[in-house]
Amino acid sequence: MEYRQINDAFLVRFYRGEKLPDALITLAEEKGWKSGAFTAIGAVENLTLGYFDLDQKRYVKFPVAGVSEVLALNGNLSIFNNKPFWHLHAIVGDKNGNVRGGHLVCLEVAVTLECWIWPHANPVERVPDELTGLNFLNLK
Repeated sequence: MEYRQINDAFLVRFYRGEKLPDALITLAEEKGWKSGAFTAIGAVENLTLGYFDLDQKRYVKFPVAGVSEVLALNGNLSIFNNKPFWHLHAIVGDKNGNVRGGHLVCLEVAVTLECWIWPHANPVERVPDELTGLNFLNLK
């Protein structure tokens, strides 16, 4: 990974083999980021997405086979259990133009992943929601 700060944002390039969200967690820890916004494009593999099943109160995960072009990858950074937490969603396309999308569980960079990150100085924490079992942004 390499990055360059441009005004209040960071332009980040992840290299082949790097894994998200782990690499993003490490970057946030190193930089001391407590909240922020994120967007990216590139090509990935070993991708697992998910969707939240409200009845089961859990994410149902599904793998996406092969190399995928990242059409949109975006989300936010907050703090959960005193650690950086990236909430990311992805839309990806395969070589035939088929599109899949969902909550990003994990991925491995296949070619490159080019990201913009806008960190914010004010921490935003997540708190458990009893109804859903999810951890929501605490905006109070």
